Amino acid sequence: MTYTDVNLILEGDAGARQRYAELVLAFEMMRDLALILNRKRERRGSIDFDLPRAVIEFDEYGLMTSITRSERKFAHRLIEEFMLSANECVASHLANKVSPSPLRIHEKPDAKRGTTLK
Repeated sequence: MTYTDVNLILEGDAGARQRYAELVLAFEMMRDLALILNRKRERRGSIDFDLPRAVIEFDEYGLMTSITRSERKFAHRLIEEFMLSANECVASHLANKVSPSPLRIHEKPDAKRGTTLK
């Protein structure tokens, strides 16, 4: 399955929905769950960095020919939402274990820098 095909299904493309008919309901449920998880994270104060990513293209000699923005659709966000949820589940499990486990923390964001983000 590709991000493009998942997007087509979720956007109602008849051809994609017919081709993947047995998966349409599952993808619709995944979309709904991702939206619920996203709203839950937002209520907890999560910052959503939905920023475009760069795509660097090279020629046959390995020289850079262009830099463009990647197309980012809901299928990408859907997977990211599930990855965040999985990370939270693992963190919760490790935090509740008696034995120590390694973890990575981030410094609190600088309030001044947060106001300058556009």
